[in-house]
Amino acid sequence: MQQPQEGEGTSLWQCSSCSKQCEEPVETYLVNLTLTDTSGSLRASLIAERAEILMGAIKAAQLRQMQLQQTLDPQGRSFNDVFTDASLTEWFLKLRAASETYMDESRIKFRVIAAEPLQQRLKEATAESLQLVERLLQTLLLLHQQHVQPQHHLQKQHQQQQQQQDVQRLL
Repeated sequence: MQQPQEGEGTSLWQCSSCSKQCEEPVETYLVNLTLTDTSGSLRASLIAERAEILMGAIKAAQLRQMQLQQTLDPQGRSFNDVFTDASLTEWFLKLRAASETYMDESRIKFRVIAAEPLQQRLKEATAESLQLVERLLQTLLLLHQQHVQPQHHLQKQHQQQQQQQDVQRLL
């Protein structure tokens, strides 16, 4: 979007790519990332709601106002702090790869389709694993009790038979 243009008493915004005009643009995120791990790096894009997750649930319009007015968000972070927090957080990202041709040049374009803080993902996975282990232990305990009870019953029965045999010998 280009800066507002004065026209017939109202300020209009004009799209730089399609020249469409509007009174109030809908601000949204379009974030280009460089993702890096031990295997290397790649570039990916992130738009709208998924970018909002990365930016700490701050809407694009709110972040723009923070930049223009130099204000802080409810957590006391500045415009730059929001970006710093997003870049210093480890993320679990799901990507979609698509082959694209632009000006007779083919390339693979990556787009983030899901984003979740890695710490949150690890906590959830750990909780699920602990629940599974707990259920397995309960099952093993039940199986052990079922196995021990018949043996205990057989031992008692054997003891009773021994006692009866001892009594018969005495008689």
